[in-house]
Amino acid sequence: MLANGKCIFDYSFRATYYTNKDNQEIKLIGNPDIYKIIKMKIGEERLMNPPSKYAFSSAGNHTVEIQIDISQITSFENFFNSAINLISISFYPSFYNENIKNMSGFFEGCTSLVSIDMSNFQSQNIINIDNMFNNCKKLTFFNMSTFNIGNVKSMKNLFQKCSSLISIDFSNINTNNLVDMKGMFGGCISLISINLSNFNTEKVTNMYSLFADCQPLSSIDLSNFDTKSVKDMAGMFYKCYKITSLNLSNFNTKNVESMSGMFSECESLISIGLSNFNIINVSDMPYMFSECISLETINLSNFNTKNVLDMSGMFENCESLKILDLSSFNTENVIDLSNMFFGCKNLITVNFSNFNTQNVENMGHMFYGCESLKSINLSSFITKKVRYMRLMFYSCYSLTSLNISNFYINNSVDILAMFDNCNKLTFIDISSFHINICDDFSFSAHPDKGEIFVSDDFFNCINESLPNWKITKR
Repeated sequence: MLANGKCIFDYSFRATYYTNKDNQEIKLIGNPDIYKIIKMKIGEERLMNPPSKYAFSSAGNHTVEIQIDISQITSFENFFNSAINLISISFYPSFYNENIKNMSGFFEGCTSLVSIDMSNFQSQNIINIDNMFNNCKKLTFFNMSTFNIGNVKSMKNLFQKCSSLISIDFSNINTNNLVDMKGMFGGCISLISINLSNFNTEKVTNMYSLFADCQPLSSIDLSNFDTKSVKDMAGMFYKCYKITSLNLSNFNTKNVESMSGMFSECESLISIGLSNFNIINVSDMPYMFSECISLETINLSNFNTKNVLDMSGMFENCESLKILDLSSFNTENVIDLSNMFFGCKNLITVNFSNFNTQNVENMGHMFYGCESLKSINLSSFITKKVRYMRLMFYSCYSLTSLNISNFYINNSVDILAMFDNCNKLTFIDISSFHINICDDFSFSAHPDKGEIFVSDDFFNCINESLPNWKITKR
C-alpha cells in the first residue's frame, strides 16, 4: 500500500519452503520464544499469529510472505537457524531495527538454502556476522556487494562448510572495521576462485583456518592483505590441496604468535616465499609444513625462532624435501621436537648444527621413516630433559652410523624401538645411555654385525640384543 507517496511493506520477507509430504510440519524461523510471527500470507490466504512450526497441507514448494515484529528484539542471532526446509529468501526494507547489531548464526544450518537476496536488507549497524551462513551446504553463490558490512568487526566461520559454494561477489565491500576472519571460508570444498582485492585487513587480528579445506582453490592473490595486526595464522591454508605456489612476500608477521599447521596438507605446493617473514613473536609452529608432499625446497634462513616452544611435526611427510638448512634456528626454548621430520623419506641432509635442545622434553618419532638419511650430526643435542625418544630413528634404512655419545639417557626415558628397522646401521655410540632396565630397548631388523659403544649399565641389554656385534664399554 502507499502512504505519503512511499511504499510501505506489510511483510518482513518473502521465502520459499519445501515439504516432502502432505501436512508435514516444518520450521519457518529460529527460536519461537524470541521471534514471533505476526502474520503470514500463503497465496491469497492470510494467517494471523501462525506457529513458527507450520504444517502445509500438501507436498511441494510453498512461497509465503511473513511479518515479524522485531521492534523489541536486540539480536538477530540464529534467526533462521536449522530451518532446513528453507530454499530461498528475499527481504523487504521494513525488516529493520537500528538497535540490532548481532546476526551471528542467522542462516546457520539452513542446509537446503540456495538463493538469498539481501539487496534491501539494512545492515549498516551490524557488527557481528559470525557463522551467518555456516553449513548452508547447497548455497552456490552469494553476492556480498549488496550487503552493507561497513561496521562489521567479526566474520568468524562466515561461510564455513558451505560445501557447494563456487563463488562470492566481494566487489564494493567495505571491511574497514573487520577484526576477526577466523575460519571464514573453512570447508568451502567447491570454491574454485576468490577475489579479496577489496578487503581492508589492517585491523584483523585472527586469520586462523581462514582458507582451511578450500580443496579446489588453485591460487589466491593476497598481495593487498595488510597483516600487521594479525596474531593467529594457524591452519590458514590447511588442506588447500591444489595451490602450487604462494607469494606472501607482502605479509607483515611481526605480531603473529601461532603458525601451527599454517600450510599443512598443501599437497601440491611446490614453492613458497617466506623471505620477509618476521616470526620473532611466534611460539607455536607444530605441523607448519606437514604433508606438503610436493615441496622440494624451502628457505627459512630468515626465521628467528628464539621464542618458539613447539616444532613437533613441522616437516612431517614432506616427501619431496631433500635438503634442509636449519642452521639459523634458535631452539633454546623449544620443548617439543617430536615427529619433526617424520616420513621425510627423500631427505638426505639436515643442518641443525646450532640446535640447542636444553629444554626439549619430547623427541619421539623425530626421524621416523627418514629412509634416505645416511648420517645425522647430533653433536649439539642436549637431552637431559628429554623423556620421550620412542621410535626416534625407526626405519632410517640408509643410516650407517650414529654418534649420540652426548645423549644422556636414564631409566625414566622411553626409548621403545628407538633404532628398529635401521637395517644398515653398523656403528652406534650410545655410551651415555645409563639404563639397566632392558624391557623397552629393542633393535629389530639390525645388521648381523656391527660395532657399538655402551656404558657399563647398558652392557647386559646390548649383549642380549646384539650377540654378534663388537661391544665396547666406555
